[in-house]
Amino acid sequence: MKNATDYAKRTILPSFVNRMVNELAPNDNCGGHMKISMFHDVSDPSLNVALPHIEGILSGLVQITTFDVANISNHKLKSFATRAFLPSIRDTIIHASENEILLATRGYRHTAKLNGSWQEQTYIRSFSLSIDGSRAKGHTTGIVDGYLNNQYAIDIWDGHLRVASSGDSRWKCTSEKEPRYLRSTKAIGSQSFCELIPDRSNYITVLKLPTNGESKGMERVGFLSDLAEEGGHIETVWFMNEKAFIGTSKTNSFYRVDMINHFEPKVIGKLEVTGLSNYLYPYDNASNVLVAVGQDANREGDVLKLQISLFDTAESDTPTLLNRFNVEEFYNQWSTSDIQYDLEAIRFFPESKIIILPVSITTPMEPNDSFDGFFVFDVSQEKISFSFNISHVNPSELETFCWDDAYLSAKSWIHDGVLTTIKGHTIIAYDIESKVKRWELNLDENNTDCSWGGYWQDRINWMAG
Repeated sequence: MKNATDYAKRTILPSFVNRMVNELAPNDNCGGHMKISMFHDVSDPSLNVALPHIEGILSGLVQITTFDVANISNHKLKSFATRAFLPSIRDTIIHASENEILLATRGYRHTAKLNGSWQEQTYIRSFSLSIDGSRAKGHTTGIVDGYLNNQYAIDIWDGHLRVASSGDSRWKCTSEKEPRYLRSTKAIGSQSFCELIPDRSNYITVLKLPTNGESKGMERVGFLSDLAEEGGHIETVWFMNEKAFIGTSKTNSFYRVDMINHFEPKVIGKLEVTGLSNYLYPYDNASNVLVAVGQDANREGDVLKLQISLFDTAESDTPTLLNRFNVEEFYNQWSTSDIQYDLEAIRFFPESKIIILPVSITTPMEPNDSFDGFFVFDVSQEKISFSFNISHVNPSELETFCWDDAYLSAKSWIHDGVLTTIKGHTIIAYDIESKVKRWELNLDENNTDCSWGGYWQDRINWMAG
């Protein structure tokens, strides 16, 4: 064992370290690297804080690349890279503002005050952006309780970072008081074990962003933990300057939170609604109306209908429901939408007051009535109405066409009065005023490979082959 250890130190470790450094920082350029941080909090000696890199330190390596699009040399963009280590790269949420990029990563933190518990924590790295196009600079870190649901759960306003998070459980690790024994009754020592303890809570945390010359850590200045009862999690969040709007699952509650005092966020209104709002967006800059898109649900959390809602938050502390549109009741079929897992799939345009919503409708008994594409809605405070739909696949071709396994995520945008949508295997452009199709591109038009594994495939050809 001694010889093996000496050999590893003399031969294996130096070559491994040199190779790793060459890969991470070629040409000895370490200027874009942040040092490995374990996020130790030493300000309070009564807390025993440690962060385990369960999957290994290198699995949490992240790189932020800045491209100078104005400086092109030999058909190449000049770029700069910044690298840092996170607790883990999985489930990392990115929030970008005009001059900041925030990376929020899930992890655990051990605190002696919790009797040896590992509690769910989110670790936040902040990177500043420069207007001169140089590399992003890491400059501060922060920790909040619980996990974030999406990128809208984090926000910067008035020099402070506001975070909405939910906790589900914690690990409690203890040792058996009584020693284990072999059949010969010989004691072989105590055994450590860990137990998963349900600990469902919702939080809003306010962290003060440090300025030049201050400590690099974000200081927690405000905290709110009495959001939602009966174990409901934060489902959707929208921060609007001095206000925050929180929608929770299971309890189907819609909260209005006063955030004007960074040191004391507080709930000032609550509305009981049916439905889970995956998406929130301001109706315009002048009113206090919110557009909410999600799925209806009952008290047990069973998902029922896809719907669009408008909430008025101005008249009183408690938000009021202005009107609602149920997609299933309009189309008389059960539908799903990509917004259940991709908030970038939906678009609301405040200028033209239209919503572009990806919708999939499956009718097993009548395949020709199936639909996969987008619904376009006109939205006003008085009424939400269906405008037209954009079909991205002909239902009659689902079993008679060769579709490649690749599938485009649902996206849409408007430019110069033209609405362009992409979904599945097609890209389509419509004139937004006349609602007339301008062109369509089928990416699988020349695909003849109907082999096993296609996303959709010709059953007749497959069976014959």
